[in-house]
Amino acid sequence: MKKILLATLGETPVVVTEAIDHLKEDGIRIDYVVILTTRDTDAQDSLALLSEHIPTYYGGQVFLFDARVLDTFYDVDTDQAALEFMTQACSALRDYRKKKWEIYACIAGGRKVMSALLALAVQFYGANMLFHVLVNDPEIEERGHISKLKNISTECRNRIFHPHVDKVKIVRMPFVGLFPLLSDLIDGLNGKSDHPEIKGLLEQNGLWEKGQLTELGRRVLAILENVETLPPPRPRVKNARKVLHIRNQKNLKLPAIGRTISAAVFFLWSA
Repeated sequence: MKKILLATLGETPVVVTEAIDHLKEDGIRIDYVVILTTRDTDAQDSLALLSEHIPTYYGGQVFLFDARVLDTFYDVDTDQAALEFMTQACSALRDYRKKKWEIYACIAGGRKVMSALLALAVQFYGANMLFHVLVNDPEIEERGHISKLKNISTECRNRIFHPHVDKVKIVRMPFVGLFPLLSDLIDGLNGKSDHPEIKGLLEQNGLWEKGQLTELGRRVLAILENVETLPPPRPRVKNARKVLHIRNQKNLKLPAIGRTISAAVFFLWSA
């Protein structure tokens, strides 16, 4: 069974290789890497560097399989950007779950909002592991910024990309995957479920109140229904250095999700 690392990415590409290396120490050998990121210049430079470094350093044993990029946003700093990022995170989890691949979701890269949204997506679609990467050496962390990785030798860059595993630790985060209940949840959000357990779950999480959807419930329903209607994943990248972009959903007209971040924290820690 293939194992993929699904990782958020910002200005520090080293968190991706640190995750790969530490998972290997724990007996988990990653086959493919899938990146969630934005059009931000530093994020794109980080992605380009990873697309070159990963297949070369790992000798063709690990590949950058896909990069899902918010084509119209440089940052996840608006309701619409958060909505699209959440949709892409959910669709990635859905796609690779359908392939029956093991998914290891890393929230160490990018903005905190990206991490929160991926954590919430894992609540709905599940993963084999949800984790954060921590480095206990400030110097290593500083040198891992994309601005420090340009115009240096390959040998020096390799040392920065791959610090000793004793300097890095993985923090596993608890969650309860709701994927087996997803169809029932969507029916419940549409008012079509007769299961009292589903109604109770929606009410407890602020999605349903007094016989109707709350504003948060409408936002969650919009995301889930959109993800379920997206096309299947693209074929695997033949050229490991090629960067893929998900088509921008230009016709996406969904409610704003200004409180999605608080919902992500709630879902994560109420698990």
